[in-house]
Amino acid sequence: MDKNDPSLRAVRKPLRLTLLGLWAERVALAFWPLWTVFLAALTVQGFGALDALPLEAAWFSVLIFAGAVIFGIWYAARHFQ
Repeated sequence: MDKNDPSLRAVRKPLRLTLLGLWAERVALAFWPLWTVFLAALTVQGFGALDALPLEAAWFSVLIFAGAVIFGIWYAARHFQ
């Protein structure tokens, strides 16, 4: 088949949009743990929960979030194809 075939030209744009949608789905499935951690950290910060904790507990929660971010990156690297 020729690249400039009129029948292929008609489906080129819908096919590219479909492939873009499939790629976006793979990204969403691979990075969902990372996005969840970021949203949870934003929620904790937004409600001021770290201000109500003692300093050591606040640092511990920051370390927990940092560990969760590292896990999210590892998960995304393993599951993104």
